[in-house]
Amino acid sequence: MLREIKKDIVRMAHYSHASHIGSALSVVDLLYVIYTRVVNISKNNVDEIDRDKVILSKGHASIALYAVLAELGLIDKNKLNHYYIDGGDLPGHLDKDSVIGIDCSAGSLGHGLPIGIGMALSNPGKKVIVLMGDGETEEGSVWESIIFLGKHPLPNLTVIVDSNNLQGFDVVDKVAEYSKLCNTLDNFGLDCVEIDGHNLGQIEQALKRNISKTNAIIARTIKGKGVSYMENKLEWHYKSPNDEELKVALNELDR
Repeated sequence: MLREIKKDIVRMAHYSHASHIGSALSVVDLLYVIYTRVVNISKNNVDEIDRDKVILSKGHASIALYAVLAELGLIDKNKLNHYYIDGGDLPGHLDKDSVIGIDCSAGSLGHGLPIGIGMALSNPGKKVIVLMGDGETEEGSVWESIIFLGKHPLPNLTVIVDSNNLQGFDVVDKVAEYSKLCNTLDNFGLDCVEIDGHNLGQIEQALKRNISKTNAIIARTIKGKGVSYMENKLEWHYKSPNDEELKVALNELDR
């Protein structure tokens, strides 16, 4: 299933000539574990307000979420051909009114965590997971939220940082000291753990920790993971694969 999800991601980016395929391949393992092993979201309850919620705050990686939702049958898989095209159903950045299963509109970075806090406060019996990027943690609204969580811990909230060390136009570590991020979150009162963001077992274990504080996870990932010519390449934040690159990517993901 996960292999097909990743192949759908590269097909969609190729078809629509869309950006952000590198970001999508960075987070897809995290999203796969979240939806298949952790949260209770299915075709039977996806329309209900009172259920677990998932916020992909780095909304530019939407292509990964669409592919996961389609593979799980939450949205029609034929809609993947409508990604990022004129008149299509799936916008490049997330719009919660576009299709079912999108819990929060996202694109302008820094909004997902404060929205997730509101969801977790209003429904303490349900899980809320917020997945954001490491570059996104430079937003002030993120730190306002973290300060709040230090004083008001929410055990039903999990904050995941997709830490692939690439943002916008440069390496994240050139902007701030991200090796200390987990310690910083601990110092603010969250309970942080650092994992390999492509190891499904580690992801599941981290998400299912039984703790009394807000769960914080630093997931060390690789931008463009699984496609050799994309891995750790900043330009794949913006490029889409041409016909030959598509063939190579599908072949490598099929191994």
